[in-house]
Amino acid sequence: CNINSVPVYGKMLYFDFIYIILKKEKKQSYRQMAAKTEEGNMADTYKYEYYATDKLLNSLSVYNTGYEKCHPGYQWGPGIRDHYLIHHVIRGKGSYVLEGRMYHLNAGDTFLLFPNVEASYRADEEEPWEYAWVGFAGTDAYSMIANTDFSKENPVLDQRQISDELFRKIQA
Repeated sequence: CNINSVPVYGKMLYFDFIYIILKKEKKQSYRQMAAKTEEGNMADTYKYEYYATDKLLNSLSVYNTGYEKCHPGYQWGPGIRDHYLIHHVIRGKGSYVLEGRMYHLNAGDTFLLFPNVEASYRADEEEPWEYAWVGFAGTDAYSMIANTDFSKENPVLDQRQISDELFRKIQA
């Protein structure tokens, strides 16, 4: 799969999602959670996240967004989400397991969790990842994802598939 083969509608949707999750604006609606070391200083791991309080049945609703620099070995799951969840790896490494298949991910890779499908992901012990995410659902969510290169058989877009256009947009 190649991001250039995605229909324009799906490509713009994908670019917009990645743009949303990578834009590093810290708004008052975000809550910061940071680990403290034993000495009381801030550790080098952190997490910013926002959760929608009203999950309305719209054609597309953003449920949550966030940005996290994980500690070595941090793991979520195995678990099941009730919505789609896109993660984009900014730095570091980790692994993602979907339906028994493991994917090894690096900076620049993007992965998708599907609703009602068991998955897990874990930060590398040596070079833990830093990522941003957006969770969403709605009556149009499935058709929007269907217009991208994401599928249950291909839940990862690697860094070679993401165009320079996206990175220029993010840096703006």
